[in-house]
Amino acid sequence: MEPHNHMAVRELDLSAYHPTSIVDKINAVPALKTSTVLADEDEKTDALQLVAESVAERRAEAATALAAHPACVAGLVVSVVVTYHYHHLTRGNLSVAVAACSLLLATYLAAAYYLSAGYSHLAQEVIPNWIASGDCRRDMVLAARKDNVIVAALVLTLEPSFTQMSRRRGRHASLRGGRCVIKAWTTAKAHRGQGIGAELLAKAVRVSRDKCGRDAAIGFAKEHAHSTMMLAEIFNGSFRKRELRATKALDTIVADLDGNRKKR
Repeated sequence: MEPHNHMAVRELDLSAYHPTSIVDKINAVPALKTSTVLADEDEKTDALQLVAESVAERRAEAATALAAHPACVAGLVVSVVVTYHYHHLTRGNLSVAVAACSLLLATYLAAAYYLSAGYSHLAQEVIPNWIASGDCRRDMVLAARKDNVIVAALVLTLEPSFTQMSRRRGRHASLRGGRCVIKAWTTAKAHRGQGIGAELLAKAVRVSRDKCGRDAAIGFAKEHAHSTMMLAEIFNGSFRKRELRATKALDTIVADLDGNRKKR
């Protein structure tokens, strides 16, 4: 992880799933008015647990991507054909051929699940790393509730502006003119596609503008909660597509808020 004051900003995916129509979904879900900045430490931990769960969910998707990749499937098909040919056509034992092919398929699926186990380990480290790094004292944690249960979470860091004048005079850096870095963003699986994550992202933009100024830069951290990929890049297509959707989601919300500001 890069030092806190030099964190690179890049618009990347922070959640496993995002709504497709940002503004429409925000307006369509009245329950989203419960988005708040958390102050209670236990609630912050609950929100981070939601982030950890979303990281763990990536294991199943990564395993599916690995098992369904054309190159892997081609290798499996060749192996099954060779195995079947050897046991049935060469040795004339159909039952052994079927059993061997079934075992081969089971091993293939188990291997895909095993190779994606890193996501489970990453999920277990989300909260301990957040506490150990000291980020728990600096970060703002936003959450959306539904029926008093946290169903979406966002971790935001406000980075102050260090001007040459403030350095020369030994003054503390001001948040005005600083930038806002989103380090985690996710919605509970049962509540995705309802606009909750979009509303929470909009809340983060409003908080950022309030603290750092209306022209404050905002983006996702380069090393965010979902940035680590456990498999080779050829298997990360679905994750990369959501990175693009996250970029568009943030751009849409910022543009919408800026547009409303200009109309006033």
